Parts: sequence; C-alpha cells; structure tokens
Amino acid sequence: MHAQADLSATFSIEAIKSRIDDLQAAQELLEHLLTCPTADPVRERAHLRTELGQAVDDALAERGSRPGGA
Repeated sequence: MHAQADLSATFSIEAIKSRIDDLQAAQELLEHLLTCPTADPVRERAHLRTELGQAVDDALAERGSRPGGA
C-alpha cells in the first residue's frame, strides 16, 4: 500500500513539473509577442504560428481528457 502511495505521489509530482514546463514555455512566448518589433508577429513568423497552433491543440486535447471536458 505504501509503494502505491509513493507511485501516485511520483506521478502527481511529474504532472506538476510538466505543467510548470508548459506554463513557462507559454510565458516565454507571450513575453516575446509583447516585445516583438514586428507589427503582427504571429502572422509574419511561421514558427510562432506553429507554436501557437500546437499550444492550442495541446490545450484542447488536455481539456478533452478531463472530466467535463469537450
């Protein structure tokens, strides 16, 4: 029983670390968008369109996997 609790805690910690990584990446992207000298960086920079599209896809997939999600 103790080993199962340890395993559950490990998965929870890993999930938290993964979420922190995702949020830090989002923060970096938003900071870049706010300071980018380009008038419309998402439209003018293919890599930003790709990153934004991937972030949206990931968020929608995560939302769909949660109870009550789409």
